[in-house]
Amino acid sequence: MSDADREDVVGRLRRAVSEGRLSMHEFDERAVAAYEAKTRGDLEPLTADLPKNLW
Repeated sequence: MSDADREDVVGRLRRAVSEGRLSMHEFDERAVAAYEAKTRGDLEPLTADLPKNLW
């Protein structure tokens, strides 16, 4: 897994905030988790409840 993978997830989370799908508090929690992720499996739950059209 690379930093680019983490940044991709954070970008999706930013789009979710801009569409009103996540609060800033939810974004902050998930973004921290994304940057701390060690595997792709750690990243998957962070966007699992969001529509696929965000990416």
